[in-house]
Amino acid sequence: MAASKTLTPEQRRDRARKAGRAAHSLDAHIKAVVDRAPELNPEQVARLRAVFAPAVSHR
Repeated sequence: MAASKTLTPEQRRDRARKAGRAAHSLDAHIKAVVDRAPELNPEQVARLRAVFAPAVSHR
């Protein structure tokens, strides 16, 4: 028997909400950019550096 069959509807909703939040988190978006880095052209890399520079300098 699959684990999802043993969960209540409320537990399934909670699990789906958590997965949705994780998929749209800042970390998920950053990971997507990093994973695509080899595909970026120099202009796109420069643009990303400009966008992220303020965040990096405040560390």
